[in-house]
Amino acid sequence: FPPAARAQSDWETMTRLRDYYEVVGVEPDATEVEIQKAYKKRALKLHPDKNRNRMEEAEEEFKELNNAYTTLNDKNERAWYDSHKEQILSGCSHQDDFNPDHLDLFPYFSPSAFKGFDSRTANNFYTVYGKVFNTIAEEEKLYLSKKEKWAPPRRIGGAETGIEEVMAFYDEWRNFVTHKNFSWKDKYNPNDAENRTIRRAIEKENAKERSKAKQEYNALVRNLANHCRKLDRRIIEHRRQKQLEAELRAQSNNEAALKANLEKQKKVAAMQASYWEELEAQVDFGAEVDALEEVMLQGMSDKQKKKRKAKEEEEEDEVFFCQVCKKGFRSKAQLEAHNGSKKHRDNWRKFGHLYAKEEES
Repeated sequence: FPPAARAQSDWETMTRLRDYYEVVGVEPDATEVEIQKAYKKRALKLHPDKNRNRMEEAEEEFKELNNAYTTLNDKNERAWYDSHKEQILSGCSHQDDFNPDHLDLFPYFSPSAFKGFDSRTANNFYTVYGKVFNTIAEEEKLYLSKKEKWAPPRRIGGAETGIEEVMAFYDEWRNFVTHKNFSWKDKYNPNDAENRTIRRAIEKENAKERSKAKQEYNALVRNLANHCRKLDRRIIEHRRQKQLEAELRAQSNNEAALKANLEKQKKVAAMQASYWEELEAQVDFGAEVDALEEVMLQGMSDKQKKKRKAKEEEEEDEVFFCQVCKKGFRSKAQLEAHNGSKKHRDNWRKFGHLYAKEEES
């Protein structure tokens, strides 16, 4: 696999990257909303279906647009792109920041670094990035100490690799930690120190540079893994499948809820029908009410009877009706007597809840 010394020549065969902001059609200080609007406008214009007369060219332009938007739409990746724009667009690291014996990763942030996802194609996604990550792993192996045991990292696999294995691959590389010592980042040579104090100061300064370089390299590899993950068709198809399943579950739940609601309405209608049937089947309450009223009159004096009769005459124009039993009475006293009857109490226990629902509605 071509090391960094030959990475530049390989890069010359790729299409050089344009600034992502230029591709989407926004300024570098554009807001998230402005980026989304510009992307949608460009996507409609560049979609291959609308450019059938130049299909191959349109597909490359559309892939370039999606690659740029994927980066700019993620605030973390956008920040990383902004701080490494020169290296990404040029396709190589600066010589003073990079060990020429190692693979330069910046060319592989280009959408033209691979040709499709067909395993039969020579430079397909799985072949190109499989070699890249395998090379990174082999370089790491060279920097292991004698006490450390080499654990080969996961491989990217192919089009038929299971989604769990694919996810595990990206989880591992998105948490990458290098074993490289970055000794080529030393600013000073400790052997040039005139005394022990200066030597310690040199070693301290060199340690800072090495630590900084390690952090930057870890971020570079992790971002490359993120870049590949967003392009990986296996993950895209998996997400689509999950979304489809979620939509089907939601539709099924809605249908189940609708069916349960219809069943509930049928039960309520059946209970209401039973309510009226039982009322119609019952004997007339009149005789029972009259008997109760006769008992009440027997316990009254003539004066009380006369007063009661006068009150009934005043109430003749009023309507006294029992909602539960659906029956009218001549006076309020008859209604009160009816409310104390056994029939009324039985009906209230059976159908009172239906009457309460009618009152609420």
